[in-house]
Amino acid sequence: MDNAAETARFPIAEVALNAPLRRCFDYLIPQQLLGRVPVGGRVRVPFGRREDALGYCVGLKEKSDLSEDRLREIGRSLDAEPLLTEQMLRLGRWMADYYHCSYGRALHAAIPAAVRSERKPRGVQFARLLLEAGEAEQVAEQISDRSPAQSRIVRTLARLGGEAPVRELKAAAQVATSSPIRALEKKGLLAIEWRAVEGKDPLGDVKAPLREPYELTPAQQRAYDLITGRMKRGGFHVVLLHGVTSSGKTEVYLQVIAEARRRGKQAIVLVPEISLTPQTVRHFRSRFRRLAVLHSRLTERERLRYWRMIRAGEADVVIGTRAAIFAPVPNLALLVIDEEHENSFKHPGTPRYHARDVGIMRAKLDEAVVVLGSATPSLESYQNCRAGKYVSVRLPERIGGWPLPPVEIVDMRREWAGRGLSRVISHRLESSMRESLASGHQVILFINRRGFAPFVQCPRCGYVLKCPRCEITMNYHRSVNLVQCHYCSLKQRPPACGPECGAEKIRFSGTGTERVEAAVHEMFPETISLRMDSDTMKTRRAHELTLKEFRTGRAGVLVGTQMIAKGLDFPNVT
Repeated sequence: MDNAAETARFPIAEVALNAPLRRCFDYLIPQQLLGRVPVGGRVRVPFGRREDALGYCVGLKEKSDLSEDRLREIGRSLDAEPLLTEQMLRLGRWMADYYHCSYGRALHAAIPAAVRSERKPRGVQFARLLLEAGEAEQVAEQISDRSPAQSRIVRTLARLGGEAPVRELKAAAQVATSSPIRALEKKGLLAIEWRAVEGKDPLGDVKAPLREPYELTPAQQRAYDLITGRMKRGGFHVVLLHGVTSSGKTEVYLQVIAEARRRGKQAIVLVPEISLTPQTVRHFRSRFRRLAVLHSRLTERERLRYWRMIRAGEADVVIGTRAAIFAPVPNLALLVIDEEHENSFKHPGTPRYHARDVGIMRAKLDEAVVVLGSATPSLESYQNCRAGKYVSVRLPERIGGWPLPPVEIVDMRREWAGRGLSRVISHRLESSMRESLASGHQVILFINRRGFAPFVQCPRCGYVLKCPRCEITMNYHRSVNLVQCHYCSLKQRPPACGPECGAEKIRFSGTGTERVEAAVHEMFPETISLRMDSDTMKTRRAHELTLKEFRTGRAGVLVGTQMIAKGLDFPNVT
C-alpha cells in the first residue's frame, strides 16, 4: 500500500502552530486533501480570527478527543513531501520542552526562510519536443508551407536536443513572438514547462586542488583511532577533542570525515563565525568535492539550492554556522562542532537554543558521533568528561613542536602620547609592528569593541551619555558621526556640548576598532590596513573578500573584533 493510501485512513491531523502556544490542535482533513497531508509538512489552518495560520502536521490519527462537529478543517496543504523527518520532529519536541518554547516555533526554526517561502521560485519556461526520433524533420516539412515559423521551431528544437529555454529557442529559430510555440503546444507537438533556476554554485569560485591527507602525529593518530573506533562501534558517542592552538584538530576532522564518507555516511561541521566559513571551505574543498554550506550570508536561492542538495544526499559534508545544525542530512554519522566553547552558537531569537546542545541531542536521535573541538573547552563539556558522559582525548603539542607564543602584558597607564593624552597603541606594540612589517610580514590587531569610542563623557561634570531605552553607554562611530546603542541599535547625533552642565567640549573616551584603525593609519601611512567588524562586514561576501585580500598580502594590518580571533590561519602573520 502506498503512503498516500495509508495516510488517507486517518482523517484528523495534529497540528503544531507557529505561535507561542504550548499545545497542538486537531484539525479535520477535508475529503480533497485526504492522503495529501504528510506528517512533517506545512499546512494553512483557521485559528481564532485568522483563517490562514501556518502550522506543521506532527501526526495523523483516526479519532480526536473532541467531536468532529467541533473540529475545523485544514485550509491548504503546502507540501507534497514532508519537510521534517521523524527524527527532526522528535528534536523539535525536545527543543520545545528544554527551551520552553512552542513546538511549532521549534519546528519553524529548523527550516530556512528560503524553504518556508510560499513564493514561486525564480524560473524559466522550457519547450520540450514530443515527437519521436526521426519524426521532427518529417513534421517540419509537412507544415513548412502553411507555417514557416512553426517549421523552423520544430527543426531548431530537434537540433538543440529536443528541449531548450523558450527565449533561446525563439532567438535560434528567428521568431519574434511565442505564438508559433503556443500553436505547436495546442497541436500536441511540444510541451511548455516551467523549471526553477538553481543559480550559480557559490562554491564554484573556490579554488582548492585536491590534496592527500597529511601524516598524523602520534597524538593525532590516537584521536583518530578513538573517534573512528566509536563510529565503527555504532550508536551515540560524544568525544571532546582538547587540543592546544595549532595542534592539528582540523586534520583530525578531515580524516575522520573521510572515514565516515567511506562508510557511505555524511557529516556536519559547525563553526562559530561566518568569517571562518571561507577558510574552512577551502580546507575541506581540498579533500571533498561534494560540499554544501549554510549560513546567513547566502542568498535565498543559494540557501534553497544547498538545502535541496543536502536533502537529496548529494553532499558528503555540510559546513555552516549554528543554523546548519538543522541541515536535512539523510544519513548523519558525524557531527563536528569546532570551538565548541564559543557563545556564537547561542541563538538570540526564539527559540533561544544552543547549537552545541541541540546538535548533541540530534546526534543521539540519529545515533551519530559528536566531536567537540576546543583549545579551551567549556565548563559544561569538561564536567561531562569528568562525569563519564563524554570521552576526552588531548592534543598537547603544536604541529612541528613549535612553542606557544609568549604573552607580554603592557601597562597602558604608563603610555603617553604627549600633551597629557594616552596612546592607543603602546610603544612596545608599535616597535613590534614596525619590525614585522619591515620584514614583509603581517599584523593582526584584535580589540573586542567596535566603533571609535565606547562611551561619550563630559570632561567637566563626568556625565556619560546612555541609551534612553537600555540605560547602557552609547558608542561613538566617527565614520558616520553618530552615537549608537549596541544593544537596541538606537542611533543619535552626538551632543555638541555637555548635556547637563553645558561644557563647550565633549570627550570620546575609550578605544574601539575605528580608533585603532585611525591610529594605524597615522603611525604607518604607507601600509594598507583593513578593518573587520559588524559595521564593515555588511555585504554578502564582505568576510570572504576581506580575508582573501589580507591572505594575498595586499594589506599589512588587519584590525577587527572577535570575528578575526577564532581559528583563522595566516602563515605570514608573525
